[in-house]
Amino acid sequence: MSDNKEIITVTFGDQYPNDNFKLLEINNEILQDLNLNGRLYIKGVDKGDEAILCTSDKTYIMKSAHTSNSMMLTRDYAILSLQQLHYEMIEIPPRLAALKSILLKRAIDSDTYDINSVGYHLSELESLVQASNQQLKQYMDSVLNVYYIENDKASLLSDRYHARIVDLILTEITINGWSYQSIPIDECVSKIEVKSKSLLDYIFKIYASKCQEDGYYKLNSDLICIFRGKQILCENKSMEMSKFMESWIDVLPIGFTPKFEQLSGIAITTTKSSKPFATYFNQEELTIVPKDRMTLMFKQNPKWTLPDMLPYIKPILPANEKSIETFILKFARATTAPGTKEKIYISRY
Repeated sequence: MSDNKEIITVTFGDQYPNDNFKLLEINNEILQDLNLNGRLYIKGVDKGDEAILCTSDKTYIMKSAHTSNSMMLTRDYAILSLQQLHYEMIEIPPRLAALKSILLKRAIDSDTYDINSVGYHLSELESLVQASNQQLKQYMDSVLNVYYIENDKASLLSDRYHARIVDLILTEITINGWSYQSIPIDECVSKIEVKSKSLLDYIFKIYASKCQEDGYYKLNSDLICIFRGKQILCENKSMEMSKFMESWIDVLPIGFTPKFEQLSGIAITTTKSSKPFATYFNQEELTIVPKDRMTLMFKQNPKWTLPDMLPYIKPILPANEKSIETFILKFARATTAPGTKEKIYISRY
């Protein structure tokens, strides 16, 4: 009986060993995106950054993995390279924590501004953050509420100028005796003496939403409370809780009731000399490296409950992590508060 198996002879090519090849192990979702859009992006902003692969709508960290069997890369039966290393793709949250500080470097700071000296084109921002283009755009629109100077150029107002515009709007509402539930936006904007009416309209619509009656808006009390509370703590960093709440109420419109829970992810309760303090601790300003972030959290507050931890953990939780508590326990230990059944977390290190 004859053996019909074909024998193929391969040789080492003239370019062997060619180390220019890197092998990526990708799932069907990444492959479909590549076939549809024709490209993938590998991003690293600063020297020492981990390599991040981005599709059109997702972000993956590239982790090297070894295999015991060498993989042979050939072309026309010539061996170009032998590989024992490939890169696995692990989906992660987009790394956008630095985006606000980037935009504030070229922020709008007055009624008159040079269009060439403020803001960034979207193509510039895409190269400055480790995130897919879709995630970047969504974050700019829904979280940062950026101001579009042109169709593809985004900017923020400086904190000082942003606060000034909010003050002008609230003052105008009070002067005219308008209800915070029914504000004629066009009349309000027209009465405020600011050269750029589009900036007024932009800030107004961040803190207000449309009423059923055309041309009328109502203020979002939660957003105004958050803005004022953050404003106070940014300046003072830490205040005795009773004094903070008193100061917070004083700067709010009549009828607006602040709750400390509104500052979730922005401030925490700490204890000094057995007294509760409101302490500024903004998750947006913390490192995205899980171990380092947890170290900072426990340095700021040695004991945490799960609800208090969530706004600080969710932004760095890997997409493939099924349990938040399991993730936390990689860096913390769980115990029970004395005299209660409440679970608290303390540092593992």
